[in-house]
Amino acid sequence: MAHLRKQILGKVSGKFGDIVFRNTKKKNYISSRPVNFNTPMDEMAINRRSRFAIAMKFSSLILSNPDLRYFWKLEKPDDMRIHNYLLRKYYNLVNPDGLSEVVSLTPSLGWIAEIEKFEINDKEIGVITKPLGNRTGIDLEVEKQVRMFAIISLSNPVDTNLDKTMMIPLNSNLIILSLTDNLVFKIPITNQIQDLMGKYQKRIILFAFVTYNFEGKPISYSRTMHSR
Repeated sequence: MAHLRKQILGKVSGKFGDIVFRNTKKKNYISSRPVNFNTPMDEMAINRRSRFAIAMKFSSLILSNPDLRYFWKLEKPDDMRIHNYLLRKYYNLVNPDGLSEVVSLTPSLGWIAEIEKFEINDKEIGVITKPLGNRTGIDLEVEKQVRMFAIISLSNPVDTNLDKTMMIPLNSNLIILSLTDNLVFKIPITNQIQDLMGKYQKRIILFAFVTYNFEGKPISYSRTMHSR
């Protein structure tokens, strides 16, 4: 790109053959028109674009959740924007057709929750944990409540007119936190979600738990688990 030092043409903008004129404040700029670019359509290129789109969508869902965003902001490097950090992290973990079982809702080093029962039916997602015990690092003097977050990832639609992938974010109500009792979480499934799940052949459900203090501030989180 070049600019004209003497404005002998006045203010100029637009195209002339292969030349593009652009005016900014008191300067005219000249550049050549870009050569036509054909988007690669080989399988590897298509898969790269698909993975990027899925990683972008999943990152946006995480960032739209204030509690999950809070923990990821604590993990990311200071010199990197959180969206770029998540996009770079998730790109190598997702599949071209949807989320994989190694994708995580929460950052690394979350405490471990053992699941006694996981069930999904027409009305709800139900999860029962085993007692968390004292090895989680949870401080009951501070952490009083807990909630489950989940994302349902759907792919391989039976109808080609549907989106190739769908991601549905869900969460339970807050319940009282205990280290000695089973924790029971329930997330209602609407008729619309149930109908949508029936239109896809592949399903992965990612879920994790977040604890809160009495004022409702997020304090700690579990590792992410998955089920089909």
